[in-house]
Amino acid sequence: MIIDNRVATIVEHQSAEKRGYETVVQSLDDKIDCGDEPGILRHEVVNQDTYLVESWEAAWIEADRRHRRAEIDRAIEALPAKLQEIARLLETVSITDAARITGIPRTTVNEMRNAIRKEFKKRGIDDWLK
Repeated sequence: MIIDNRVATIVEHQSAEKRGYETVVQSLDDKIDCGDEPGILRHEVVNQDTYLVESWEAAWIEADRRHRRAEIDRAIEALPAKLQEIARLLETVSITDAARITGIPRTTVNEMRNAIRKEFKKRGIDDWLK
């Protein structure tokens, strides 16, 4: 059970590091595929001002995502150990799966989730939850 939870935590952490890859900004030197015709450089079709605004917005979105993740991590770390375990599990699995993995009744896991939400609400981050 402990090994399963540790493996799940490691996999979750690795997956979290991969999130946000789609916000990577493209280079103006990239060639745009034009089908049968030869590709053209992105800077030939993209206004530099637009490119800079979009790049800044992507960086801002990524910074906000990291800030939220850090706040959520701090909130989880402040929870009692058993609630931390459930909170981490519920980031990636359903209440039913968390109950099965931990051997805790589903209704108890649901009550624990409600306690976690209450703590998040105290920190003002409850609206970030699904």
